[in-house]
Amino acid sequence: MPTSPEYAKIEVSLENPVEKRELENHLKLQGHFAEYTLNTEVLRIAPVRLLELIVANVDDPTNEFNTIVQAHVEAQEQQDTLLDNALTLKQKFNKLRKEVMTVDTLKELIKAGAAILIGGAA
Repeated sequence: MPTSPEYAKIEVSLENPVEKRELENHLKLQGHFAEYTLNTEVLRIAPVRLLELIVANVDDPTNEFNTIVQAHVEAQEQQDTLLDNALTLKQKFNKLRKEVMTVDTLKELIKAGAAILIGGAA
């Protein structure tokens, strides 16, 4: 049985203490917190929060978010809900949290965001 996206967590290994502090600071500024396993180098984070972190660090966050959603969310109704032009990026992420998506779809969104962050394409 797949894990519900509402409770799913992705584990990220952070060995560099500077990167770890930067990530913790970014999460704190967004009103979130870092959750670690027993191994303090492994951060557990909700998929949407990780996507939010990635998108916040690209050159044109709103446009890249829209591109990622259009490329990886198949249901047109969900795309329309998430891409409402009147919404701020923060509001779009809040809607994304409320949408019923599979963990696999969220992982695809994260992969696409990471590809853009490191210079690839969605």
